[in-house]
Amino acid sequence: MKRWSPLITLLSGAVLGIALWIASMVAAAPAPGGSGYGAAGSLPASATPAATATSASVPSSAASTVPGSTAPAASPTATAGELEHANFVGMVTGGGAAIAISVLNGRAIAYFCNGKTMDAWLSGKMANGKLMLTGKRGAHAEVNITAGGAQGMVMVNGTPHPFSVTKATRPAGLFRSIAVVNGTPVKAGWIVLASGAKIGSLEVNPNSVAPVTQAAPPLDLATLTAVDDGVTITATPIDANTGSGF
Repeated sequence: MKRWSPLITLLSGAVLGIALWIASMVAAAPAPGGSGYGAAGSLPASATPAATATSASVPSSAASTVPGSTAPAASPTATAGELEHANFVGMVTGGGAAIAISVLNGRAIAYFCNGKTMDAWLSGKMANGKLMLTGKRGAHAEVNITAGGAQGMVMVNGTPHPFSVTKATRPAGLFRSIAVVNGTPVKAGWIVLASGAKIGSLEVNPNSVAPVTQAAPPLDLATLTAVDDGVTITATPIDANTGSGF
């Protein structure tokens, strides 16, 4: 019996070795199709492309469209229409006087007055993006047209008057009357503000070296007439939208 002990020990080791080999083969075999799992520690084959596609599909400009972005807005500029035809009215800085500007096809007519003893008619055209206007007795103005408004400075009687005014919508705007009253030439101008207030001055003998300037008579917007020294005079709108007065 003792002669068989080594043989039995050898056979037992062989059986154990075969069992271990079969177990290792089973562990290395691929998972059945559709199980969603592969070798230990790996992800399904479909998971990796999805992760890379997410980062690759974001456009380089996405940051500018993210809500809450602080990208600066473009500063307003004048449109082609505003450079071609527009009406502007408003008070000059410091109050007491108003200015009206009408622009048509790059040409402009402007009027400044304080409703009493100071006024100036100016005209000019667009040059290098600005309106350059001149009038009698040294009056002149330089105007920048922007989206919805006009800014600049008008010089009248040697005094500068800065201004920043807005676009005018009728009945606001500029009105002018050239007439002869009791044998005397007169030239009146009225600026109607957005509030409906009217500011107007009238020049007596406007073509003389030193015309007399005084308050204009009240303008009736319904009839576009005024009464000066008992004589009815008619006003004409200076309107860039219709071309009236140009």
